[in-house]
Amino acid sequence: MITIAFLTGIGMLSSSVPTLLLGCAICLIFVTLLLWTGDEPPILLLPILFQWSEVAILPYSTSWLHVPLAELSPYAADLNMSAIYGLLGVTGMAIGMKLATLTGKRRGLSFAERIKADAMAIPFERVVIISFVLIGVGYVFAALSPYAGPLREPAGQVSSVKYLGLFILTYTCLIRERGYALLIAVVCFEVVFGMTGFFAQFKDSILTFFVAALFAKPRIRVTDTFVVSFVAMIILSVGIFWSAIKPEYRDFVNKGSGEQIVEVPLVDRIDFLSNAALTFNNEKVAEGFQKLVARHGYIEFLGLVMQNVPTGLAYQNGQITLSVFRHISVPRFLWPGKPPLPSDTEVMSKFTGLPMVWGNETSISIGYLGELYADFGYWGGIFAAAVIGGVIGLAYRIVRDAKNTSPLMAAGLCVMIALKVSSFGTAYVKMAGAFVLGTVVVFLLMMVILPFLMPARQATIPQFPDAELPRRPKRI
Repeated sequence: MITIAFLTGIGMLSSSVPTLLLGCAICLIFVTLLLWTGDEPPILLLPILFQWSEVAILPYSTSWLHVPLAELSPYAADLNMSAIYGLLGVTGMAIGMKLATLTGKRRGLSFAERIKADAMAIPFERVVIISFVLIGVGYVFAALSPYAGPLREPAGQVSSVKYLGLFILTYTCLIRERGYALLIAVVCFEVVFGMTGFFAQFKDSILTFFVAALFAKPRIRVTDTFVVSFVAMIILSVGIFWSAIKPEYRDFVNKGSGEQIVEVPLVDRIDFLSNAALTFNNEKVAEGFQKLVARHGYIEFLGLVMQNVPTGLAYQNGQITLSVFRHISVPRFLWPGKPPLPSDTEVMSKFTGLPMVWGNETSISIGYLGELYADFGYWGGIFAAAVIGGVIGLAYRIVRDAKNTSPLMAAGLCVMIALKVSSFGTAYVKMAGAFVLGTVVVFLLMMVILPFLMPARQATIPQFPDAELPRRPKRI
């Protein structure tokens, strides 16, 4: 909290919107204290923190770019207004999450204590084996999903089981302070292999590593600070590198067709990435950082929606939400003739008032909060965000308090749920569909498969050899 206040204070001295920066810092401190307590791991904080960064990055960038916030909008959107609304929406979702998790807590050890006890009690080799099995299953389903026909979406959601494996491996290695070489190898593989696709498929893996590291090493200790800072630097460095090479790389993998496809063998893609990394210099770092900030900040289209609705287009009065419910109520594998989703770009053009100058192969979303605003108005959109947060918190609470599931596994399953709602710029229907189908997959794993892989243990703190006990850090 002191670090956030200090950095924000420095930024306010050179920013054109110092009050907005103060609001961003207050929002961050509030949601952190709300969702990360001593009893709970920071799993629900993960999507809120990432969404907050998408809202706050453009206001914060004014402190080092030394330009007015309005100049950062190519379409003359009111970014000050959209940033305030984005912060309120993210805060509303966080409050909804918290309220949903307050009831139904199990007596005895807290969730955080049960996770730690479970990770310390299970043989380390067993955790490694289970982790690699889950990661392997995830990759198998990811490879099969394009060929699964009407089962493509369920297969894609099952592929998220790899994040369960990544979480339990990362947390166990860090809490027991062993297997670091193995963990670093897995991190490097996830990042490099994730870049070989058309999209940045490494983002969720990096977020999983980060939340596991934050949970395992929360104290202010030199070694723990190094671990968390190292993971944070990986996130930033990979984001800068990907942002710098993305246009050239995509032209390379689709052979200049402009379509979102990969037509180049894996070996050639890895060779392209290797050459790009070897020639990466300071100039490209600066270019990649600017592109990362511009791409990660996602309040531009929200601002345009708020300017166009209701002056140019009336509020939808719940019709958007109703269409979302209709779309996700029947899975595609039960309705093969289910009509496809409307183009994100067409929806964006409709509610922002921008002319439709992009092709259908381009996907530009206004984000879920923009659609909630167009549907329910200013305060109605914030309330709807809080309701969505409550539904997410309810799913988290059910998994957290499951009696037949290993607490370590339950935490990984909660991460799978949280990743579905981690992006501020995701279209409303896509976020809702991914969350619902992903939660169904999580519940099936929790009730049918995982009890055989890692059965629940008695929620007590076991006795360990001295070598296995984590060193208790001194509070600063």
